[in-house]
Amino acid sequence: MVNNLARIIATKMVNKKIVENEDKECYIYGLELLISKVIVLSIIFIIAIGIKLIIPSIIFTFFYLLLRQYTGGFHCQTAERCICLSIVIYIIYAFICKCELNNHFIIIFIMSVVSYISILVFSPLADANKEIDDYEKDKYRKIAIILGSIMFVIEILSFILNYHYIFVSIAFSLLADAILLVIAILQRERRSKKKC
Repeated sequence: MVNNLARIIATKMVNKKIVENEDKECYIYGLELLISKVIVLSIIFIIAIGIKLIIPSIIFTFFYLLLRQYTGGFHCQTAERCICLSIVIYIIYAFICKCELNNHFIIIFIMSVVSYISILVFSPLADANKEIDDYEKDKYRKIAIILGSIMFVIEILSFILNYHYIFVSIAFSLLADAILLVIAILQRERRSKKKC
């Protein structure tokens, strides 16, 4: 669905001479990413309005997406699966917030520390669907460490200053990124065992 829409738009851009035909595949990929992000953000925004969780949802989504682009980890094979996974991650976060499971601050903090350490140790982790070269790996690692560290400091300060919704939102964005790193590591190990 998303790929087909991106192909239609890219083909129209080629036909109208907006882009060159040899660049069409790059535009299809870029449009697919853009369409997916618009769909995900729209659904999250609608859910956030419906459950009255707008500001925490914006904080969670902002930090999650910001860090995610540099940490790497698991990537879905299709845009539709990526959309579904992103929505599931958000729904789990929203459920935890709405059920007030987020009041267990010590557990959330410990989980956040483990997530932060995982991000420092494993980032960036290229997925089989999204390889990166050594230069990008070094650059992304530095950015992931800086962003992760800034997020962790903001998280601690927000807890100290009693902005618990910021504390929880950042903690769960770190957790979601760390989980996707761990999934990618497990997939790699499984693939390497199959080759042996």
